[in-house]
Amino acid sequence: MINHQPKTGSTRSVELIVSLIIIVVMCSHFNVSFARENGFNIPSTQLKDSTQTKVSSDPMYFLGRYSLVVPENGTEMVNTSSIGFGVFTENRRHAYGIRFSWIPNPPENPLASEDEKYIRMDNAFGPLFDWRFFINPNSRMTFYTVASAGFAFGSPNERSKEMALKDERLAPATNQVLPILELGVGVVFSKKLGAENEFFLNPEFGIVPGLSAPYMSISAGFNL
Repeated sequence: MINHQPKTGSTRSVELIVSLIIIVVMCSHFNVSFARENGFNIPSTQLKDSTQTKVSSDPMYFLGRYSLVVPENGTEMVNTSSIGFGVFTENRRHAYGIRFSWIPNPPENPLASEDEKYIRMDNAFGPLFDWRFFINPNSRMTFYTVASAGFAFGSPNERSKEMALKDERLAPATNQVLPILELGVGVVFSKKLGAENEFFLNPEFGIVPGLSAPYMSISAGFNL
């Protein structure tokens, strides 16, 4: 049975983040189409008809990531493991990708109401959209900035469900959704593997705005 509850602030925030990501992507496509129709000078790779071009050869990346988040006023640190992939722009100055995260034994939802704070989850999962800007993409070592947006979700564990049944003062034990926004800086160390492929290592640190939660992470992967 689905227990329909009024939308919480965290749920509305997730809807807003997802909507903004979709709007940004759609606007980017619209700008290219508008420029094409009005004769503006844009790169020829974007002006060619899709039926006359080959599949894009823009470099791709695949990574694994581990991060440690320390929420303010919390009593626990949050461990997160992720895998992701994405694509670079033609000059490798920007990279856009999707990351899928797993959070074992997550803490309570910081945006939950007082009668929902008892709800705990054994595991949480969630996707994030990453946008990286590289200062000097042609160097073996370069600094970068990153902005990530997405959400994490999970189902209440059995103990939380039992507590809800025993205490009528508590809110129902329902699924939890938490919007996530990360802003960080890092450095990339890369090494060529053959003519085109690269191995990279990314130490990074930043903040989760709104939750006052600093984080640090390490990523490793391949540019193909």
